[in-house]
Amino acid sequence: MRRIVWMSVGALWALTLVAPASAQRNDRLTTKSNRTYSGEVTSVARNEVTVETRAGERKIAVNEIAKISFGDEPRELRLGRDSALRAAYDRALEDLSKINIDALSRDVVKQDALFYLAWAQAKQGLEGGDKAKGARMLQQFLETYPESYHYYEAVRTLGDLAVAFGRHDVAVKYYRQYGEAPFPEYQLEASLKVAASLRVQGEWQQAMAEYEKVLASSLDSPEVVKQKQFARVGKAACLAGLGKPDEGVALIRQVLRENPAEGNRILYARAYNALGDCHRALKQPKQALLDYLHTDLLYPDDPDAHAEALYHLAKLWREAVKNSERALQATTLLRNRYAGTRWAKQLGGS
Repeated sequence: MRRIVWMSVGALWALTLVAPASAQRNDRLTTKSNRTYSGEVTSVARNEVTVETRAGERKIAVNEIAKISFGDEPRELRLGRDSALRAAYDRALEDLSKINIDALSRDVVKQDALFYLAWAQAKQGLEGGDKAKGARMLQQFLETYPESYHYYEAVRTLGDLAVAFGRHDVAVKYYRQYGEAPFPEYQLEASLKVAASLRVQGEWQQAMAEYEKVLASSLDSPEVVKQKQFARVGKAACLAGLGKPDEGVALIRQVLRENPAEGNRILYARAYNALGDCHRALKQPKQALLDYLHTDLLYPDDPDAHAEALYHLAKLWREAVKNSERALQATTLLRNRYAGTRWAKQLGGS
């Protein structure tokens, strides 16, 4: 009997010795392809995250990550993160604001809480909330965690906020930082965003060069193919700015023929806006008005494209068609629905 008791105590002592070394945190990294890695997140960086799993160390590229949840995170972080990722930003802020971030023991958990709090505030700002507060919070996050695995999402969102403020020169800076990522899809998206901001500034040649980068890509994934269609539309608008609107019209007509409207509503909105730009350059204001009406009446899904169409409609109804009532309708809708946009600001007191 004594021998049995002695062995049991010894076994318990041995377990006490090995348990800390073998125990793992219950962190879970989920990829965009729905693969899950469980274990301990041991390091995070701009380009990859390292997870120590039972099968050994795994390094996952940031562009593959859908989300990371931590075994010791507070419930409010889990709820807030999930809400933010499904674009329920008000609910996300409600939960995330309850977290005592200073009380979080792990730096990676604190980093996630701070990012999603700042990001949700910024995204809410883009939907009509406090953009300045969101921008400040994201900038503070990057100052504290410049090597975060959220880095690229943060700089891209800061670029979007700069666009919303009408600071396209600042937006170009952030989008170029986003384009420094080693992931081709990020680089192509960055070129599209840089090009759009350059277009607004009338930098037609530079914008064209960015669109050509996208069109020259050898990648053929569905996402890249989609990005190339937007690049063709942007290129057509640049052709109008460069005094070649006929070429722009031909390019847009080709895009519309090759892409059905179903599933491509934002592409169609931007295509008809670009077509309107081309017809304005061709001194065909009534045709341009019909182009912008396509966006307003049929494809108003994209806020910036819709606001742009309303801006041009307000001017064309008043100046080209002399219909002050329709001009007022477009002006009123623009100011009521998109008051903080550059298009509402450009319309001024007219």
